[in-house]
Amino acid sequence: MSEDLNSRLCALQDAAIAAIKAAEDLDQLESIRVEYLGKKGKLTNELKQLGKVPAEERPKIGQVVNVVKEAIATALKERSAELERLALEEKLK
Repeated sequence: MSEDLNSRLCALQDAAIAAIKAAEDLDQLESIRVEYLGKKGKLTNELKQLGKVPAEERPKIGQVVNVVKEAIATALKERSAELERLALEEKLK
């Protein structure tokens, strides 16, 4: 069970980062943030599966979840800064 959850989390991270890199504007980026990290987001749904994991495996899976969440949040922050910079450059032209 935990290996399945672990692989789903890794796939979720890869999909989120690919979507973030492909985002063309800040509105699209916000939609991606909500899709993955929002109250009913994909990562939140995976967290709900944590209760089904045996107690001794939860800390390890919890660490993976935190790493995935941090990676997605960092990618969002970096892409947001990049899009804001591009928008500013466009205004200055």
